[in-house]
Amino acid sequence: KYSLVHIQEKAVHVPLPPSYIGSRNRGVRQLLDSWKGQYVQRLHGILLRYERLRFQHRSSAIIDDQPYVHDDVVADFYVFTPEVGSIVRGCINRMTKSHLGCLIHGSINGSIPYNPELVPYLRVGQEVLCKIQLVYMHKNHTLRLGATIDRQCVQLMLESGIACPPDWSDGVLSEDQEQGWLECEAAEKSKKGKKRQKKNMDPYDSDETVALEPLNEERQTEKRNASHKKHKRQHVKSVRS
Repeated sequence: KYSLVHIQEKAVHVPLPPSYIGSRNRGVRQLLDSWKGQYVQRLHGILLRYERLRFQHRSSAIIDDQPYVHDDVVADFYVFTPEVGSIVRGCINRMTKSHLGCLIHGSINGSIPYNPELVPYLRVGQEVLCKIQLVYMHKNHTLRLGATIDRQCVQLMLESGIACPPDWSDGVLSEDQEQGWLECEAAEKSKKGKKRQKKNMDPYDSDETVALEPLNEERQTEKRNASHKKHKRQHVKSVRS
């Protein structure tokens, strides 16, 4: 429960180098294994594992003059499909002054904003439920998640038997605690937004704008001097001739 994993029985087309002729089963498995933990567009999610691999045809195919042998395989793919607003189970693997790191399915990284009301009751290795706030692609087709632990998550943690702080035994967070979490999230998002804005900002778009008028005057002077030198050289040439 709260795994967000769906099983898909699906056929996929797999091109393999000619070196796998005669050992296509090994080639296909190596390719599918390389997909694990990555976002696979044709599966619309992150591949965690696969089962019951089988070939649709008895032999591979060669298409035109392509340097590959082609196979169609069918398997049961276990795919993690996160969506904003959905709740997922994870394990805390890191605690810093800015955020909590959460590992989902042992390979997918999630980030939870730091909150002083929450942190004293959490520890590395603890299992939690969190609500997905942001889903974004990282390098190498890996997916990262931004998440939070709100009142609904705490209520579900209590109902499902996942360890919760003793202050939440009634299953409801106080309004002050929830407001504190929301303020912390907003501050963290604002901080990240300013960093991105500063990173992408043009050098002349800051508060300490360079005065452009003196630069323009200096450039005009340089142009006049260059033009004067050019005319002087032409005059000398005409006199010599």
